[in-house]
Amino acid sequence: SEKVFDRLANNPSSIGMIARPVSEEDLKRLKAAGMKQPIAVLVARQALGVFVNRENPIDSIDYRTLVSLACSKDSEQKLTWGMAGLSGKYESEPIVSIGRDQESGTRKFLREYVFRGFPIRETDKQVDTNFEVVSEIAKDPFAVGISSLRCGRHDAKLLHLKSNEVLIPSDDHSI
Repeated sequence: SEKVFDRLANNPSSIGMIARPVSEEDLKRLKAAGMKQPIAVLVARQALGVFVNRENPIDSIDYRTLVSLACSKDSEQKLTWGMAGLSGKYESEPIVSIGRDQESGTRKFLREYVFRGFPIRETDKQVDTNFEVVSEIAKDPFAVGISSLRCGRHDAKLLHLKSNEVLIPSDDHSI
């Protein structure tokens, strides 16, 4: 998504798609590059969800837990599934985070809108697409990542979100 703005600046008669809201800063950047009147048109929204491997026993996650796992406070601290509330076999196992690369609109959206500006921890593995996030999670029983709901696979599980002990279904409408 972040590369779209450079491409638009080089070819102002083109159309670009990004997976996050266009900010005033984005439009100013295009004007500074010579575009006369760049505009953003919302044509769709993409619902995101938290995915884990199908074998993982966790079924839901709340916002506080998600922030504590995804955002940097002590980036050296090793995260375990016990920190997400799991016990038994998973409790001491390290969480393997799979995420989008630094140029991803999804990553920027998460940082600015979901995590409200908190720095996101470096992921254990960065990939180029949302589909690859879910594909990598499907291979590792200790993996977790955030991806588009439309990238779900039968061998990865979409977690329900939890707010004040109320489960929010993992579907486009509810999210």
